[in-house]
Amino acid sequence: MRKIQLPGESKILSVLRAWYLVGIVGFALPFSHKLFRFLTPLSLLLLVSIFLLYHKNRDKKLWVVMSLIFLAGFGIEVAGVQTGKIFGVYEYGRTLGLKIAGVPLIIGINWVLMVYGGLALASLTGLGRILVSLLAALIMTGSDFFIEKFAIMSDMWSWQHSEPPLQNYISWLIISFCFCLLAYPTIAGHRRKVAIHGYLYQLAFFIILVLINTLFWP
Repeated sequence: MRKIQLPGESKILSVLRAWYLVGIVGFALPFSHKLFRFLTPLSLLLLVSIFLLYHKNRDKKLWVVMSLIFLAGFGIEVAGVQTGKIFGVYEYGRTLGLKIAGVPLIIGINWVLMVYGGLALASLTGLGRILVSLLAALIMTGSDFFIEKFAIMSDMWSWQHSEPPLQNYISWLIISFCFCLLAYPTIAGHRRKVAIHGYLYQLAFFIILVLINTLFWP
């Protein structure tokens, strides 16, 4: 079977920049906000697909590790929603699509995306497995602060007391650290600038929309 030739990294990054710029405009404008809100799962799926396609060594180990993170992340979210004991009391809205046991399937994909992107960034330091995994977990938890703001405004999920409790961020840090320890051997040695830049583009997307929401969103 002929191997598919992927576009160069610079070209795919140009596409991602355009994608997120269009997304910012689409979310900011009142008449298109609802449409773009429901395109969010597609955006997450697109980004994680690009990360994995541009991984240097797409062997069996990569798919096993990513599948484990998907299943574990999704399972933890189900336990979190059903018990309110892990992250706090929260529930998912309709924006993120098909749900099982109250949790959208795309949330498992989001854990894969966050772990891959966080590790790609943290591994630039050249530190060892423990420190890189800890730094990646801190990056993920810091990113979650802005994601929470964006998600609440977009009806992705909601909290019992409007804002996420401290418990949410502590749990994110611990769980992210465990996932990063698991994925470190698979990702840290095969990082690509696509994952590093793509993760930063998405984070910038969330931050910009949080900053302008009071001007453009109802």
